[in-house]
Amino acid sequence: GAPLFVLLLAGIAPALVGLGAANHAAADQTQQTVDLGSKKLELVTTGDSRTQAKIDGAVVEEDAFIQVEASFSDGNSGAAVLLVSDGGNGCPGNYVVVSVDTQAKVAATDPFGTCSDTAETKAADGAITVRFPPTGGQDGLTYRWSFQKGLEEPVTEPFEPKAGTSWATAADLIGKYPWEALDNADVYAAFQNLLGADFRTFT
Repeated sequence: GAPLFVLLLAGIAPALVGLGAANHAAADQTQQTVDLGSKKLELVTTGDSRTQAKIDGAVVEEDAFIQVEASFSDGNSGAAVLLVSDGGNGCPGNYVVVSVDTQAKVAATDPFGTCSDTAETKAADGAITVRFPPTGGQDGLTYRWSFQKGLEEPVTEPFEPKAGTSWATAADLIGKYPWEALDNADVYAAFQNLLGADFRTFT
């Protein structure tokens, strides 16, 4: 008779080959498709676990991670804002707008943002907005893109502590992130007073 390991291998080999074929088939798999005017934007996972954003088979953006955050399409033109990340901890994400105009021309912006992957995104009335709300004593930024103007310079939104907060509501900060303490008006004022000119460096 054949040695036991040969029999085991003969029984396992077809299963292993089947697994390999299944993994290979899933290697270049479409995750999501979004209409952009007369074309379709496809997010595809590659064999080396990267994500590509493709239109008509051409790669318009590639990164470790890509996700469609918001999009619009009126049948003739459209655009989508993508969250893109290289997978590192230093910069969780930035954003890219991919568009298809009425002449079916495909375009993509350079990545933009603050390295935060928690922006509020909106696509409406032929425009895309990406808002990074003020937080932790730091001002926020809002980016706006449209076919008419492209990606505009960001507009600053000044940080302000939450209205109605004071020492009386400071106990609500227990269990919150340290930077959320600055959302409290009295705590914010105390830090400004205590740190003086160093307050900007602190935030």
